Amino acid sequence: MAGDDENYTGSVKQKVSKLFEELLEAIAPAIPAPPESDVAAFVVPLVLACSPSKNSDYQCNNALLICSKLNGDNALRLALAQEMMQNIPDSEIIESCSVGGNGYVNVVESDSWIAKTIKKMLVEGIETWTPRLEIENAVDFPSLNIAKELHDGHLRTCIIGDAIARLLEFSMKCFAAAMWVIWGTQFGMLLELIFEENPNCELSLHDLAALYTKANARFKEDSDFKERAQKSEFNGSDSDFKERAQKSVVRLQCGEVKFVKAWEKIREISSGACNELLRCLGVQSEEMGESFYGPYVLEVLEALSDQVKDDDEDGKRLRTRDSEVPRLVDLLDQAKNCSSGKVLELIKEKKSSDQWSEEELDETAEKLGCAAIKYSDLKNNISSNYKFSFNKKTNSVGNTALFLVKQYTRECST
Repeated sequence: MAGDDENYTGSVKQKVSKLFEELLEAIAPAIPAPPESDVAAFVVPLVLACSPSKNSDYQCNNALLICSKLNGDNALRLALAQEMMQNIPDSEIIESCSVGGNGYVNVVESDSWIAKTIKKMLVEGIETWTPRLEIENAVDFPSLNIAKELHDGHLRTCIIGDAIARLLEFSMKCFAAAMWVIWGTQFGMLLELIFEENPNCELSLHDLAALYTKANARFKEDSDFKERAQKSEFNGSDSDFKERAQKSVVRLQCGEVKFVKAWEKIREISSGACNELLRCLGVQSEEMGESFYGPYVLEVLEALSDQVKDDDEDGKRLRTRDSEVPRLVDLLDQAKNCSSGKVLELIKEKKSSDQWSEEELDETAEKLGCAAIKYSDLKNNISSNYKFSFNKKTNSVGNTALFLVKQYTRECST
C-alpha cells in the first residue's frame, strides 16, 4: 500500500526520469562504447517536458546523445530509440510511448493516473506534488554582522536567499542558516571602546553601529600595526588602542568572563533588532555563528573575490565601517510611507475611504512597502551589479510589486 501511495506523490518528471534511468542501466552494458567514453554518462536520463503543441507529455533524448558519442548514423539512432521504447519498465504513469523522427522517445501520461494524482492532491494538499530530493540542501543567508545595522546591501542575500530556501523547504530537504559574523578584530576594537565609554553596555543597535564606526577610525590611527601584528612584534604597551583591540579578541576567544559577557550582550542587542526587521520582510532562518564555517572560508573566498561588488548610486562601495549607508529600517519606513500614499490614492479613486480603518491602512502600507523592497531584488538578474536607488525600489509602474498585487486582487475579485 505504501508503494501505491508513493506512486501518486512527488514530481512527475522525476518519476518518468527514474523509469528511463532503470532502462538505460539495463541496456548500458550492451552499448559498444569506445574505451575513452564514459559509459556511466549514458545512463543519466535526459528527459524534457514537451510543449503544449506536441502530442506527448515528455521526451527522452538519450538515443541522440549515445549515437553522437559513437558517431552513429540516423539508422542507429532510430534503432536505439526503438529498443528503449520497447523495453521501458511497466508503469501506471505511462499511457503510451512512440519514437520521433530524430530518435526521441515520446511519452504520453495516463489519464487515469493523472486523475488519481490530482485527487490525492485535493484531499491531502499541494505538498503531495513536492519533488523528492535525494540530499538535503543548506542555504546560507543573509550574512549579518553583530553590532551592525541591516542596510540596503543586505537585501539581495536576504530576498534571493529566502526565495531559494522556500523553494527547497517545499521539498522538506533544506536547512536555512543565517550566518552571523561574530569573531574577529572588529569585535576586539568594539569591546575596547565599549569598556571605555559604556561599560554597562546599555546600548541600542544604532548606538553599537555608531561605536563600530568610531572604533574603526581609531583602529586605523596606527599605520604600521598590521605589519607588526603579522610578525607578532608587539611592544607590550597597553596604551595603544589597536594593540588592546587585538588582545581583546584573544581574550574573548579564550573565554575570559568579562569579554564573553559583553560580547553576549552585543549579540543579544544585534540579534533582537535584526530579527525584527527580518520578521517584517517575512525572512526566516536559523542563526549560526561564523566559527562554524572556518574550515571552508579560504576556498569560498578564492571563488568569489573577483566577483562580489556592491555599489551605491555614485558607484562607490557601501561600507558601514567608514560611513553611513542606507539603513534597512529607514528604507522599510520610507517604503511604507510611500506605499501609504499609493494606497490612499487607490482608495480615493474607488471612493471607499470610509471602509478602511487606520489599522487596516497601516497594515496594508507595511505589506506593500515590504513587497516593493523584496520584489525589486527578485525581478532583477541575480548576477547584475548592485546599485542602490530608492525610487527604483518603490516604483509602482510596470513590472513592480504594486502592479502584481493589484492584478492578483482583480483576479481574486472576479
